Amino acid sequence: MPRFRAAHAVCLSLALLLVAVGGGCAEKKGLRVTGLEPSKGTHNGATQVTIRGSGFQQDGAKGVKVYFGERQARVIGFVGDDVLRVETPAGELNKTVDVLLVFDDSRNLTYEKAFTYSEDTADQFNVDALVDGKQPKK
Repeated sequence: MPRFRAAHAVCLSLALLLVAVGGGCAEKKGLRVTGLEPSKGTHNGATQVTIRGSGFQQDGAKGVKVYFGERQARVIGFVGDDVLRVETPAGELNKTVDVLLVFDDSRNLTYEKAFTYSEDTADQFNVDALVDGKQPKK
């Protein structure tokens, strides 16, 4: 039984040490993009996109410019340190572009191949037809 207690004590000590130093379980902080929703929108622009990440407002409020490819998006605003909402500029049909965030403190982030411009499907749907239970026109 003493061996069991000694082994148990060693395992417990190692577990506590791993928790104390992080053990790889701690979430990384700092400036980064973790996702973009939606990742596809109309080539005519005006798609509202939510960019998720961290460190966007680290060390105080900052301004940002966001580019979809070479074109600048309209920034709607930050929601805390980890969410930024923007409206896409127009883009080339079926082209996938990088999204670049340029903060006014000279930090920047590139989210590669993050957004695809697709065909505008708004003219294919008739809201009145959907309400009446009819099939959309093609």
